[in-house]
Amino acid sequence: MASGALVLGAAATAQAATPTYYDTEANFLAAVMPSVTDDYSNANYVFIQNNAAMSAVLGETDYETTGFQNLNIVQANDTYCAGCNGSYRLSFLTTSVGNAEGVRGVGLKVVSNNQGLPYFAFITFADGTTDNLQLPASGYWGVTAPERIANIHFGLTMGGTTTSGGFVIDDLTVGELAAFCGDGKVGDDEECDDGNDVDTDECTNACINAICGDSIIQDGVEECDDGNDVDTDECTNACTDAVCGDSIIQDGVEECDDGNDADTDECTNVCALALCGDGLVQDGVEECDDGNDVDTDECTSECVAASCGDGVVQDGVEECDDGNDVDDDDCTNACTAPACGDGVVQAGEECDDPNDPSCVDCMIVDDTTTGGETTGTTGDETTGDETTGTTGGTGTTGGDSDTGGDTTGSTTGGDTTGGMDMTDTATATATDTDTGSGVSDDGCGCTSSNEGGGGFLGLLLFGLLGLGRRSRRR
Repeated sequence: MASGALVLGAAATAQAATPTYYDTEANFLAAVMPSVTDDYSNANYVFIQNNAAMSAVLGETDYETTGFQNLNIVQANDTYCAGCNGSYRLSFLTTSVGNAEGVRGVGLKVVSNNQGLPYFAFITFADGTTDNLQLPASGYWGVTAPERIANIHFGLTMGGTTTSGGFVIDDLTVGELAAFCGDGKVGDDEECDDGNDVDTDECTNACINAICGDSIIQDGVEECDDGNDVDTDECTNACTDAVCGDSIIQDGVEECDDGNDADTDECTNVCALALCGDGLVQDGVEECDDGNDVDTDECTSECVAASCGDGVVQDGVEECDDGNDVDDDDCTNACTAPACGDGVVQAGEECDDPNDPSCVDCMIVDDTTTGGETTGTTGDETTGDETTGTTGGTGTTGGDSDTGGDTTGSTTGGDTTGGMDMTDTATATATDTDTGSGVSDDGCGCTSSNEGGGGFLGLLLFGLLGLGRRSRRR
């Protein structure tokens, strides 16, 4: 509201126009320039005239009586009324200080207004909105509006017509605003004035330069304008729609926003934090990322390339994977199950070399099992002693060795076979002679009738045999 202006009544309808009301003539006249005032002193006025004649005197206002028909009265004291107790409408579409939409200011003196049936001003603005105010009993009343005033009906509330009451006016003034937002001239209190009612260009309808944050989306310049300084909502502080990649993390929508198009760093191109399993290989962090939770394919669930020794058995590639570097346990270092012939000696194998003839079925073959002293196990001293009474001497097939030497030829010979008096020793080994002297066919210990000779020869033979046995045992 301008200085000195006063709202004289409450608006009865919703309005889009921005009127200012005045109760002093000086303030109103200061607000309108240029203006035209009709003091009803023109000689062309007569006491009573019809609407057309009344309107034609000055040509600045169109008169229409709505209570009485064509009853415009100019009284001798240069005042106007419509029968002096009837309603009327004043239109301002053909004035010299306005345009086809109307004027921006209308003011008048209320000479009288019968408060028993008070008159109202029902205003229609050029934008089609209206306002309804009760007029004072007397005094000054005026209204200005940047949206222009098309007409005012003076009568009952909300434009009602009447032929009762009493309402008289004087000094009707119409005009433009001396300086107002939208007049195309930048006033002292305006930043701009483009003279139009477009609110989305460089100059708003409040005659303020359009800026990001004024809650008005400037055509072709701003994508949005939410009028706040919050930079993490749907509209940034640069009046652009928030998007992934603008380097601003949108609350509740984005986990990150690094403002680049690199999809393999810590923040992906969908503004989500990079993690193992998102299908994107993060540089320097992941070896692979196949986007699944299968741990037995080429890429593990830890985003590491599958390899032998990682403890995970890779399907179709590895037979086993025990995750260690021990090559002779249940799983080899080639991630294969151990087997004879794989070149690795496992537990239970003596050898594992297919090219070694001594290694057969991973067991060592001993080639010393034929020949030598090892085969002569049946002729030792334990079988031929006197207790058996069958075969004398220490060996049934030979002396200390299996074959060879003097021991090969005496399976039954010698004095020992016949149970000679030396039976307690029974250790004599048979000599080259197959039969002993004086041995009878029945194996008894009898000698020839020449006992002296026979006994001596027997002792001599026994001594020689014993000497030979001791000599071989060295």
